[in-house]
Amino acid sequence: MKKVSLKLSGLSCGGCVAAVKSAIERAGGKEVKVSLERAEFLSEGENIEKYIEAVKSSGYNAEPE
Repeated sequence: MKKVSLKLSGLSCGGCVAAVKSAIERAGGKEVKVSLERAEFLSEGENIEKYIEAVKSSGYNAEPE
């Protein structure tokens, strides 16, 4: 497992945090922790693009840290 950290933008409340956490978990992230500025989680693969796309599909922006 590889630790992944994404810089987030566009989040403003607990509902936003919950939506991003759920999106990352659905994409396969484990032990997901999300704040208004950052998401940290474990990934089995090297490709983090699927997590960035999952966050974007939930209406927010993400980029690798």
